[in-house]
Amino acid sequence: LTEAMGGMYEVKRKFRSVVDTVASPELTLETNKTETGNDLRDGALDKSTHLPIDEEEGKQSADEAALTDAAKPKNVIQEGPFVAAVSSPNVDNCHGGFLPPSLAKLTFRGGCDALARNHGGSHEAKSDGHYWSIYDVLAFGCDAVRADEVTHKRGDKSMGGRDADLPLLNFVFQACLLLENDDVEQEEKDNEAESYTSYAPALTRSQIGALLLLLVEHSSFRLAGDSPTPGPPREEEEEEHTDQTEEEFSGDDGENENEGDSENERSEEKEESDADKKVDPVKPGLVPNKRTVDATSASLLGLLPPNMDLSATTSIINSNGEPCVFIDVLVDYVLEESKGTADGPTPQTLNFQGFVEWYYNPSNNLANIPEIERRLGPYLMDLRLISAILFGIRPSNPAMELDLVEEVNRRHRYLYPQTEGSKRGPDGTMWFVVSEAWYRKWMAYVKGVGFASDGVVDNLNPNRPNIQKVTTKQS
Repeated sequence: LTEAMGGMYEVKRKFRSVVDTVASPELTLETNKTETGNDLRDGALDKSTHLPIDEEEGKQSADEAALTDAAKPKNVIQEGPFVAAVSSPNVDNCHGGFLPPSLAKLTFRGGCDALARNHGGSHEAKSDGHYWSIYDVLAFGCDAVRADEVTHKRGDKSMGGRDADLPLLNFVFQACLLLENDDVEQEEKDNEAESYTSYAPALTRSQIGALLLLLVEHSSFRLAGDSPTPGPPREEEEEEHTDQTEEEFSGDDGENENEGDSENERSEEKEESDADKKVDPVKPGLVPNKRTVDATSASLLGLLPPNMDLSATTSIINSNGEPCVFIDVLVDYVLEESKGTADGPTPQTLNFQGFVEWYYNPSNNLANIPEIERRLGPYLMDLRLISAILFGIRPSNPAMELDLVEEVNRRHRYLYPQTEGSKRGPDGTMWFVVSEAWYRKWMAYVKGVGFASDGVVDNLNPNRPNIQKVTTKQS
C-alpha cells in the first residue's frame, strides 16, 4: 500500500509539472486560440497548487468531467504542452525528444478518445476541446507499461510476452483510425461486404500510407535527436568569426544599406518557410500526400518487401540521388503481411488482427531485426518511455523496467559521447549516484521474475539512504 501511494504521488507530481506549462501566458494564449478560437477561459492561468486527483464536494464525477468540454476540469494537459513535452529536447532527462510533433499530436488525440471509447462513446466525445485528465494519463500508462499487472490484480490470468503488448497496440491502432481517410468509396464497399457480419473498424490504404510516413518521420526524428550536439566554438574560431564580422560591416553606408535589405529579405523568407512547416493544429493526424518515401529509412524499419528490386516500376531517385520507393508498394506489403499464414485473397483494409499480425510476424528477411527496431517497435518504445519518464508510471514488469533504463543509457551515450575533458556527460550534467548495495538489489529485481509489488527496491522514496547528488565538471 505504501509503495502504491508513493507511486501515485509521483504520477500526480509529474502530471502537475506538465499541466504547469499551460501557466505560460504566451503558450496558453496560443493553445486556446488554435484549440477553440475563443479568448482565454476563466481560470486558464490558475496556478493553484492542489493536486489534480483531489475532488471537491459538488464537483462532477471524474469520468463525466473528462468526457465533456463544458465541465472540463482545471488541471488538464492540453495539446500544446503535451507536444512540447514529448517533442522538445530535455537536458535534465538527457534526451533529444521522443516523438516528432505530427506523431505527438496524433498520440495525444488518440489518448483523448480512449476514455470515451471505454464508456461507449464515439470519437467525437472530445472534439470541441482536446485534453488529457489524470485518468487519461493513467489509462495510457496502464496500456503502455502495466498491462500485465492490471489483469493480475483483477484475478485474471496475467498476460505475458506478446499478449502484454496488445493494449498498447490497440491504443496505437485506435489512434491511427483518426488519420484522414481518402478511400471513402473503398470503405463503403468493405462495409457492404461485411453487412452480414459484425463490423470491425479497419485502416484504409490512405491511412496505412499515412502511418508508414509517420513511422519513417519518427525514425529520422530519433536519429537527429540522438546525434551529438555541437560543442561550443573554440577561442580561435570565435576570434576568426569576430574578424569576419568586422570586415563585413567595414564598407560604405550604401553597401550596408543593401546588406540590411538583403538581411530583411532573408528574414522574411525564413518566417515564410517556418510558417509552411507548421502542422495544422486542427487536424493533427494529417500528413503530406506524399507518393514516395526514402528507401533506406523504410528498409531499416523493415517496411520494404523482401528481395525488392528498386527498379523504375517501384521506385524513383530523388534530387539528392537517393532511392525512394512508392508508398503504394509499402501499403501492398503491409496488407500482404497482415494475412499471416492464412490462405485467400489479400485484404484491402487492415483490421486490428491484421495490424497485430503485420507487427509480430515479419518476413524471413527481418528475422534478425529485434522487434524494438522494426515497424512499430521504435514508436512503442517511445510511448513506454513517455509513460515512465514524463508521467512517472513505474513498469510492472521488471524486465521492461530494465529495457527502458538501458534504452535511456544508450541514447545518452550517443547524444553525449565521451570526450577527454568530459567522460560522464557534458559540463553541468547532474547525476544521482547510488550505493553499490542499492544497485545490486535493483539488478536482482529487474533480472528476476515477479510483479512490482514483489520488488525489494523503493525507487520512489525521497528519503532512501546512500544517494548522493553530484554535478559533472570538466576535468
